[in-house]
Amino acid sequence: PIKSSAASDVYKRQVNYNIRLNTNTNTCETNLEILKQTRNGISNFINDIKLVSLNVGTDDDVQDLIRMYNHQVSTSEKEKQRVDTSFRVISSLEARESVRSISIFNKDEIIYQYGDFVLKEDRQFINDLDQLDGIPLWTGIHEGETTSYGAFYQKLYLLQAIKDMRTFEVIAYERLTVDEADLREHYKGLLEGKSRIVILGSDGKILSASEKDILGKDYTAAGIKSLPEDDHGYQIQGDRVTTWYSLEEPGWTVVKLDSAKELFYSNMLGLSLIHISEPTRRTPI
Repeated sequence: PIKSSAASDVYKRQVNYNIRLNTNTNTCETNLEILKQTRNGISNFINDIKLVSLNVGTDDDVQDLIRMYNHQVSTSEKEKQRVDTSFRVISSLEARESVRSISIFNKDEIIYQYGDFVLKEDRQFINDLDQLDGIPLWTGIHEGETTSYGAFYQKLYLLQAIKDMRTFEVIAYERLTVDEADLREHYKGLLEGKSRIVILGSDGKILSASEKDILGKDYTAAGIKSLPEDDHGYQIQGDRVTTWYSLEEPGWTVVKLDSAKELFYSNMLGLSLIHISEPTRRTPI
């Protein structure tokens, strides 16, 4: 009878463990699906900024102004063309408050700026932009000298080479400065307790984060040990649940970091899983 009782206890513990394991797995799957619900909003945000960049870079007045700088036209002609360019740029930015400033520049000088005052443009990405051949580059880094009008804001940048619409050769470069807070709006509603969210660029740099002080830093600043290899998944290790999905275009990864205790306790699932010696993995990270 004693052996039978002990065996029964072991069986019950195993059954309870399996129930908790399955339920915690379901919780992680649900957490992933909830995170994926931000995909459409973030994708629309990206596409809207890209459309502004495309409209500005291919505009006839913008193209004419760039050619004037490349062919040493008189200052008076440039200024006249600049007025026409401003009208076109401002029209493109109507109802797009996320874009706070635009800078158009070549390898030697700033051709046009709108919004934040640019004292010196950051040219460290020019070689990359030439190689990308018109494909946009997103970054949280800008080492140029700018002065923001109004309140300080966290910045995110879209950089792109501008091609001559006649010859399709690169004739200038464009930088759109975006208010990072507008991107944060698309996921901040998922944050509760100790949970955090970061968006990583294709280079592993942090483009957006619920913790503002890590913007522009490497992914390790968020406590992520390695970049996700799969396009979506989750990992449970210790008291950390890491959940993610990737946006193929432009190569961003949206990562949610949760406390396992909070995530599982909120679903009344117990805490046993986090005491397992081996980490439970859905997919590698």
